[in-house]
Amino acid sequence: MLAAPDSRSARRTGSALALAAALATAVAGCASDAESTPAPTDSIPGIGHVHGLGVHSLTGAIYLAAHGGVYEVPVSGSGEALEWGQLEGPVAGRAIDAMGFTMFEGQMFASGHPDPRDLDTSPANLGLITSTDTALTWQDVSLSGEVDFHDVAVAPAPDGELNVYGYRAADGVVMASGDSGTTWSLGAPLIARDLTVDADSADIVYATTEDGLMVSGDRGATFAFVEGAPPVYLVESVPGADAGLVGIDLTGDVWVQAAGTWRQSGSTSGEVEAMTFAASPTPVLVVADDRGLSVSNDFGATWRTLVDK
Repeated sequence: MLAAPDSRSARRTGSALALAAALATAVAGCASDAESTPAPTDSIPGIGHVHGLGVHSLTGAIYLAAHGGVYEVPVSGSGEALEWGQLEGPVAGRAIDAMGFTMFEGQMFASGHPDPRDLDTSPANLGLITSTDTALTWQDVSLSGEVDFHDVAVAPAPDGELNVYGYRAADGVVMASGDSGTTWSLGAPLIARDLTVDADSADIVYATTEDGLMVSGDRGATFAFVEGAPPVYLVESVPGADAGLVGIDLTGDVWVQAAGTWRQSGSTSGEVEAMTFAASPTPVLVVADDRGLSVSNDFGATWRTLVDK
């Protein structure tokens, strides 16, 4: 007679199956326009599936990267008195499919596909591109025509360069660059949903997988499981005095890790398409979820919705 699984095993199995489904949905939602796989439901109708979020470290403006371009939520005020305005965009009127979107200070990094109007002159896969004028213009960095990164993570290295990590979803490989994205090395094969770089070391990168949160201490060459981590599928580094990680699991719970200890700090509303955390100009957690675009200054304990769904 077979013994019934204990509740912990059932929860782990359920979390793994749910996360596997989320990973499949994320890949489907990031498929090229030439593929027939449907995208997931838009969290903010009218702009398309939200691939990524970023916060300008000087102004506090929030940027949403979507199928239909990069959108801006402008800001006024400073510090804790920031006031966000109405959603604007797409920036420059361009419908770039900005996947793998992230920001480091005021610089944007992305991958994806060109504006449909540029398909005759631009490669279908953009490789790594960057913008220093908040998406008004983009410059090719590397791998143009070769790679469509579904996630990109960036952090400063001690030598003054940027460590850039990209997830090549076409074959499930983490790639790493130690010279701001100019040249790349192949890392570990991995079926991942999200990448983030450790706030204290640019050589340490985390990845969420259907089996749990994983970490690499050798710039993505090998990965190991993070013991005791909750089943988060979105994760971001938290720099500064509260250095650690913040993540969101499939039930919408927000988890914060500091000094190796995890605690549940809040919750979101329904499915979360994208998340980011910024330490400056004021600490803020930003999510695109069933409410639309929302921000929290206390790791999800309370929320303010800026753009309604």
